[in-house]
Amino acid sequence: MHRAEVAKRNVVRDTIRVEAPTDQQAKARGANWLLIFLIGRHPVRTLIRAGLLAAFCIVIFRHALLPVVVSGDSMYPAYRNGQLGFANGLAYARAEPQRGDVVVIEMTGRSAMYLKRVLALPGDEVRFSNGALLVNGQVVNEPYIEVNGTWTTASETLGPHDYFVAGDNRSGPWQWHAMGVVDRDQIAGRILF
Repeated sequence: MHRAEVAKRNVVRDTIRVEAPTDQQAKARGANWLLIFLIGRHPVRTLIRAGLLAAFCIVIFRHALLPVVVSGDSMYPAYRNGQLGFANGLAYARAEPQRGDVVVIEMTGRSAMYLKRVLALPGDEVRFSNGALLVNGQVVNEPYIEVNGTWTTASETLGPHDYFVAGDNRSGPWQWHAMGVVDRDQIAGRILF
């Protein structure tokens, strides 16, 4: 026998035969792939990871990043009715609210909160005169106001833990608006966007 014939026979003998999988084998492989995709190769590890992720999300969305849906036009034009935003619940853990901050105020727990702007700080004297905001007798420039309105209120001196808040939309009479003095403990956070 020639060398070429012997080499040809060896190649034929060493060839692996590949058969197409049966329908049952294909279904089993598909089901296994789906299970591996959904719960992983190690279900206990996957369950622990899912539990940790759920706990992390609960902590973040209850304390640090508060989802806010704007309802109403009190903060127009900065924030529109139906707009979704988030508030930083930890913003005032080590700092106090500042004049001009847009804050989330708890009225009856976290289910009903107001979105307002801080206009005056503890110890300030605040009032409105023909739509102009006066803090400690000085007119405050408010570039975020589109329509100034005609609000006129009595002068009020804030206590050591009090903040004066109001919305940016001041087109209607002040009696129609939820505004005024809030305690520091009611301020849940500062709006991010």
